[in-house]
Amino acid sequence: MERLKSDYNGFNLHVYEKNERAIRFYIKHQFEIRTKEFEAETQEYEYFMKWDSN
Repeated sequence: MERLKSDYNGFNLHVYEKNERAIRFYIKHQFEIRTKEFEAETQEYEYFMKWDSN
C-alpha cells in the first residue's frame, strides 16, 4: 500500500459492502467511502472508496 501511495496522487476502488475486512483495511490506510452503489450485475451493494495524497 505504501508503494502505491508513493507512486500516485490518488487511488479509487470499489469494495463490496459485505467485505467488512477489506473496508477496515482501506479505512486504516486513509481511504474514504465516497458513495454506496447497488451493483445490478451481482445484486450486491458496494462502496466507492478514494484515497488522495493531500
